[in-house]
Amino acid sequence: MIQLNSILRITILVLGLVGSALCCHAQRIMSYKGPVKSAPYLAGAANNWNPKDPAMMMQWDGRHWVLPVPKAWYGTAYKLTLGSWETVECNTDGTDVPNRTLSPEAQFGSKKDTIWLEAAAFKPVRKASTKLPNVLVLEPIWSEHLKRFVTVRVSLPRGYNGSDKKPAKYYPVCYLHDGQNLFDDSTAFAGEWGIDEYQAKWNDSGFYKASGVIVVGIDQANDRIAELSPFPNNEYGGGKGDAYLDFITKELKPLIDNQFRTRRGYLHTIIGGSSLGGLISYWALVRPQVKGNPVFGSALIFSPAIWFNPEVLTYPPYQQKRECGPQFGEIFLLAGGNEGSNVSAYTDSLAARLKKAGYRTIPYYDPAGQHNEAFWRKYIGKALESVTRQHGYISCCRRPFKQFEKKVITQRPLSVRKKKAKKRSTL
Repeated sequence: MIQLNSILRITILVLGLVGSALCCHAQRIMSYKGPVKSAPYLAGAANNWNPKDPAMMMQWDGRHWVLPVPKAWYGTAYKLTLGSWETVECNTDGTDVPNRTLSPEAQFGSKKDTIWLEAAAFKPVRKASTKLPNVLVLEPIWSEHLKRFVTVRVSLPRGYNGSDKKPAKYYPVCYLHDGQNLFDDSTAFAGEWGIDEYQAKWNDSGFYKASGVIVVGIDQANDRIAELSPFPNNEYGGGKGDAYLDFITKELKPLIDNQFRTRRGYLHTIIGGSSLGGLISYWALVRPQVKGNPVFGSALIFSPAIWFNPEVLTYPPYQQKRECGPQFGEIFLLAGGNEGSNVSAYTDSLAARLKKAGYRTIPYYDPAGQHNEAFWRKYIGKALESVTRQHGYISCCRRPFKQFEKKVITQRPLSVRKKKAKKRSTL
């Protein structure tokens, strides 16, 4: 009897272990099998490409670096890093590697529940600089609002430093986030946007044409998620977006206006960015602080990460009545068909809200568009031309900082005009 009870207990224990294994079968494990000096991280679309997300840091199990894969990561793109984009995985010669993708089928389990990973290298490779001479890197600016030094890059339009014989020209200004990715391959984490090359090609003649714009790129710090989000996210934190926009409007814009020939009015001031940069750019148009005193009249909203802070949809865009003067400039909205996170649906919602508020929206949808730098580079030239074509440079003799008043011509009485006409006819 005692022996039977022992056999029964062992049988129950074995069945319990098998049941536990079957229950956990859907929870796949990622395991890194290459030699690395520190813990690898997963950075992908599911965590807004955070290169040092504590939740996505692999743990040492005595043999390998391992990580249980959250269900939200299946079907999404990602890369491996060692805690920063300077240590992102690459080929042995330092060239970039394409994004990895965790196939949706993987979550259903198989005979092998371990997903093995290995990178060719993580060595930080210094690429050659590709920025043109028209790109200036300013001395780091201390921000009281952000409590850090900020690196700012300024790309000047062709003809800015022209002949002294011609009248000085004043240009609209576009403030873009993630400045490290805009002009230079040596600082971009996945390829630059090539804005300085676009500016070098643009025509430099004509008024009210896409003749030029001063582009100001603002480098993001390690706290990018916090600075580009208006509200805290339950999972990822954040919520310093207002402080970041206060830095741009109260500290950076006055400095740029004093150092460069800019058109200072809100109709000629543009803000833009991608992903979280698109989110904060939309927030710049709707946050309560702009009521009655807008700073930006146009925006480039690429692949906005509205999913991170859907609360922004409860704030209506700032409106300007037609009888008060010129309407806002144009808002360029971009979404791709392969981005996920309902980017396309959110972008459609933003377009409807902005149009209702009186903005002229230019929505673009690319079915093949992915959430990456290559997609945004493809459309940045078209976007800048669209939002600046009606607000090009003006010469200094045309009062660059004021709106032009309509001239009212009062005609002389008809009798006087008839007498003068008769006199001329007798000459």
